[in-house]
Amino acid sequence: MQLKSSITARALLGAISSVVLGIGLLGSQGVQAQGADTFENNGNFTSGSGSAGINATNFINDYGATFSVNFTNSISQGWLNGLYSGWYYTKNFSNGVDQVGGGLMECNTGFRFDTQYPFVNGQGAAGHFQAGNFYNNGNINCGVSGNTFLFFTIGSFTIFSGNLNNAGIYVYATNILNPGTIRVGQNGLGKLIGQNVDLTRGTVVMDNANLTSSGFSGQVGTFGLNTNAWFPTSQLLPNQASSSLPYSFTLNNSLAYLNFVTNNATSNIVVRAVFISNLSSNTTPARVYFQNGLLFDGSATVEWSGSFLNSYDGTYTTNYLYLSNNYLRSVATNLSLFNNIPDNFTFQSSGVPLTSGLTETTNTGFPPGFTYNPASGITNRYSYALVKAIATSVDTNTAFQGLLTNLTGRVEITASNALNLSLSTITGMNYLQLNSRNQYDNDGNSRILAPYSDSYLGSTNGNLTVSNLFGSIIPSWSGTIQAWSTQWTNTDATSGYSFDYRVMLVQSSLLPYTLSQQQDFVLYSSNNAVISDALNISRTLSINATNLLITTNEVGNGAYSFQGELNLNSSGMAWANCLPRLRVLTNNGAIRTLPLANYGSAATPYYAFINTGIVTNAAGANVYANNFVTSGNFSAGNGSLQLQAQTVSMTNGVVSAAGIFKTTSDSLIVTNTTITVGKSMTIIVTNLLTDGGTTNNFWSLGTSNVGSGFSAGLVMPIKPTVADLLGTTISSVAVSGTLVTHVWAGSDRGVTATGFSNNAAIGQLVLDGQGSVPRTLFGIGGAAPNSAIYVDKLVLLNSATNVDGSYNLTSLNISNNLIIYYAQAIINGQTVAEKINHKNNDHLRWISSYVGFFSGTNLVYPPGVTNYVNAALAASTTIDSDGDGIVNADDPTPFLVPALLKFNFAVTNLPTKSFKLTWTTIPGATNVVQYKTNLLSANWLTLTNFKTPPPYPGPATNVSVFDPINTSGTKFYRILVQPLM
Repeated sequence: MQLKSSITARALLGAISSVVLGIGLLGSQGVQAQGADTFENNGNFTSGSGSAGINATNFINDYGATFSVNFTNSISQGWLNGLYSGWYYTKNFSNGVDQVGGGLMECNTGFRFDTQYPFVNGQGAAGHFQAGNFYNNGNINCGVSGNTFLFFTIGSFTIFSGNLNNAGIYVYATNILNPGTIRVGQNGLGKLIGQNVDLTRGTVVMDNANLTSSGFSGQVGTFGLNTNAWFPTSQLLPNQASSSLPYSFTLNNSLAYLNFVTNNATSNIVVRAVFISNLSSNTTPARVYFQNGLLFDGSATVEWSGSFLNSYDGTYTTNYLYLSNNYLRSVATNLSLFNNIPDNFTFQSSGVPLTSGLTETTNTGFPPGFTYNPASGITNRYSYALVKAIATSVDTNTAFQGLLTNLTGRVEITASNALNLSLSTITGMNYLQLNSRNQYDNDGNSRILAPYSDSYLGSTNGNLTVSNLFGSIIPSWSGTIQAWSTQWTNTDATSGYSFDYRVMLVQSSLLPYTLSQQQDFVLYSSNNAVISDALNISRTLSINATNLLITTNEVGNGAYSFQGELNLNSSGMAWANCLPRLRVLTNNGAIRTLPLANYGSAATPYYAFINTGIVTNAAGANVYANNFVTSGNFSAGNGSLQLQAQTVSMTNGVVSAAGIFKTTSDSLIVTNTTITVGKSMTIIVTNLLTDGGTTNNFWSLGTSNVGSGFSAGLVMPIKPTVADLLGTTISSVAVSGTLVTHVWAGSDRGVTATGFSNNAAIGQLVLDGQGSVPRTLFGIGGAAPNSAIYVDKLVLLNSATNVDGSYNLTSLNISNNLIIYYAQAIINGQTVAEKINHKNNDHLRWISSYVGFFSGTNLVYPPGVTNYVNAALAASTTIDSDGDGIVNADDPTPFLVPALLKFNFAVTNLPTKSFKLTWTTIPGATNVVQYKTNLLSANWLTLTNFKTPPPYPGPATNVSVFDPINTSGTKFYRILVQPLM
């Protein structure tokens, strides 16, 4: 059975006959046999000995009643035996019957709720067993602040302890229902173990400091004498400072905050200084304060503040962290370490500023003429600390055998049948374990914050959602602080003044929050899993589902994180092993892995892999899917990326890999996408390759080929059935000492604009030789005989611009089976399309008749008509395209454009009844008259073609063609005028 919050204690207990106890004091009593059915407290009961003997089947603490137990003797029997368990034969427990917030139970060591059977006359099955029902609708306090304190006596010493480290709660019952509040003292232990555990609207909280502040772990703490190798004059500068050996560190680009106090009566000048290097200054600015009125105490305080956006409510949260240093204490001979931190240093965090009574120092740098003395080495004492801010109340290194599961301050919740966490709050612990492998339920409105946790969650219906379960950000500081402090005196011989120097060096790298960590995250769901929490997993990820959706969240809508994340922070977690049954992956959030990630396999590819978020695989990725779609950021890190899919679609995103990039597919659609590849790019597409005609694709490759000698570059071994990349810029880098070989499978159609149509033509090809020729070369070859690359714009950079005396490009080694056709070519920002035409053994050829996005330019003709023309041809200083005697570069109207044709159509009877076609042409041009009898037919038929007769150059002239009228049908005509160039 699964419990619901509406079930009351009496409903759980059924019909009862009560023993009702009023106000009184429970004392010690031996338990001889099972007593009444029910023990019911409706008053105020306390026990000083902690040994109240209750022998009843049912225990009820009514609404408004108080049940208080405080041990006054030393407890040394271990955690479980140290908890109050003074009930016998009890199977059902209830606190706060019928009304929310009723009933208070408290014990300074905590409670054990299970069924205990005593020895009766030396006989019976004594021990602890699973109880029937546990119900809390009130408050249960276990060793929390405000409980009566416990005194331990060891020898002649009395130790005072308020929040006991062994305080806690242990519930072992078939049904656990907690709509109330359970509080456990700092660093205590809470265990709830049952078949059905329902914490709907309930609270389990541990009174640890990390609810509102950070803990601090002293990584290195020491004190000693400065060596003679430390010189104040040279090692304390306005923008740089160094500490002394053996814990020497240097602050580069530091700020020096100085405070001068003069005591005229003693001719003594006290110089207090804080030198700061704040490595995270953009997010956590530092401020410096000096204490007022305590000149000879010499205290200085550094304040860091930092804000972060709380996605849960959409507001910014600001945290403050303080380091205070007593300069004189730092050189005291009785200095000691506290938690491995010299006791002159004090660290404190807060949600509000703590600078009352302090004066901020805003002046930085040294006054004119000031320097630290003496120039010789000094041997005064110093103190040093390397401190780490942590989100736990104790260092994780203190856990027994180094295991988080042994960390003090933990809560463990286990449900063998069903666990419901709807609207629950679980906070304050250092470690949390949730174990419900059969059925886990949550409405997405729980509030759970734990720095470290393990989760084992399952679903019986094949659908499991982890949404707003775990808070991704713990509101406590993280990062490190180095602090070094010393003090010495020096007398100035000229003025007679005695200088008392007090110096602290601080280097920090801090964030005002800590990311929560999941050690193990295991989901049992046969079909669908949905994750919208940010999960940072350090040891084990296991999701037994066929479909995984990682979702995004709306800021301020009660979401713990902006997006769902799976961050696999261990090199031992291989994606394929973590999700062995996965077939459909949809990522709208983030996936990050350290080892090589295999998404699917060649034998069992994913049905679909859809990414609109971030995928980062530090060591590379292999993707096998029927359908791969990315419109986000997909990174293979320092490795390679290989895609094998039926369809690949990349839109509005970024794809990167430090190694190679290879895609094999039936179709590849890439629009508005940046692809950055450190080595080679191989495209194997059988059917469709397109960029959709957009001009926002930027692909680059080759920057990681340093010193490799030979490397593959851009490779397309087969031409797809349909292929165009005219909106794409591809940049290939050949670094020093590298021969980069490109292979392309475009068809050689000659010097014709039709070569740019459905022929894998490239919009812009950039060849960047970042090294010296002949060591840096581009080898360019065809995938088959008579291959070609058609390029709208060819751009040559650095050593790729080198030419010989005949203007051959010496860095290009073009194979005999390939021609590079281009509409524009650029070196150093200037067109060289005409200069390199037919160079490199005629493997470079200019197609001036083609005008593409990258090769075209606008020319405005009278009366204001804009024409898009080939930019290189328009800039030619030798070609006169319209044959008017003016070279194109000097001609405001260098081309015969359609508007100048003045095509005219008329009917004439001379010599016979004919159609008369008249137009304007230019000298030397080829004129072609074509017609159709049906506009729906595919081809135009040629009526006639001829060249405009001399003179050339010469003025434009009108020509006419007559076509006898055929009364059997209709004709449609068009005129083509092709200039000499």
